[in-house]
Parts: sequence; C-alpha cells; structure tokens
Amino acid sequence: MSETSERVLSAATRLFAERGYEGISVRAICGASSVPRPGIARSWRRACSCSRRRPSRLAEPGLLSILHAEFQQGFRNCGEEAIAGLVEQNQILIGFLQAAADAGLLREGVDVDMVAGALNERLNTQVMYADNIHVLYGQSIKAPEYRHHWTRQTIDLLLYGAARDPKG
Repeated sequence: MSETSERVLSAATRLFAERGYEGISVRAICGASSVPRPGIARSWRRACSCSRRRPSRLAEPGLLSILHAEFQQGFRNCGEEAIAGLVEQNQILIGFLQAAADAGLLREGVDVDMVAGALNERLNTQVMYADNIHVLYGQSIKAPEYRHHWTRQTIDLLLYGAARDPKG
C-alpha cells in the first residue's frame, strides 16, 4: 500500500472510530490525512472496504475501534460479516473455555460466559487504548513480544489468580 493510502486509511480509521461512518465526510478525511481531495478516491475505497472485513482484534485494532463506534450507534453501517466475525471470535473463546472446564482445568461452577466476557473486555481495552497504554506504560499489545507476554500472563492470571499459594 502506498504512503498516501496508509495516511488516508489511518485517518479514516481514526475518524470512523471516533464518530462512526455517518459523522465523517471526505473533506474531514482529506484534512486529517493531508491528502487533497482529487488524490483520495482510490485510498478512500480501500479504507471503506477494509473497515467492513471481519476484524482480527490484535492484527487490526483500528477496525475494532470502528466496530465499537458502530456498536454505540446500533451497527447501522456495518455489514453482517463484521458483526459475525465478533460473534465467531466470542464463540471460539467460549468453546475453548468450555473444553478447559470439561477437562477439569477450571474451578467447579465457573461460568464460562462470564470468563469469556471478562477476557473480551480485557482484550478490547488493550486493543482500543493501545497507544495510550504505550504512553503510560511503555508497552503495547501491538508489539509481538509484549502481545505474547500479555497473553501468557492473562492466562496465568485466569488459571491461578494473583494471590500467593498459602501452602507453599
């Protein structure tokens, strides 16, 4: 992708995430990306088509931001495939947690839907506020090394908690 397309996509993603599709004009994207209106057509089509794909939360955090903005507006402008992607990801997580519960890895009586919700909230927060988290803590889920560390620590916290074992 060209530098111009990257600037347009980045600006459009940020603006869509802030205000949803209906609140953004081509003029606003031109201003935010510093790309003149005549040069924006190809990049604009790319930005719009990218935002309607199934999002991968870690690979494309901007798309998750757009979906959250659309969620707040009742998904008026999202294609069903984008919403289906979020539902599918949640179902995969619930299936994984249910398999762990069935194998005796989770405490008796744990509600896997509640655990999945907590994990989704934690992941969404990391993705949605990655830049702010980087400023505050010097780490970001966007960095592969930290993403691996964060995933391992989140699973460890989920399975074993934060308290020291009083027996040992």
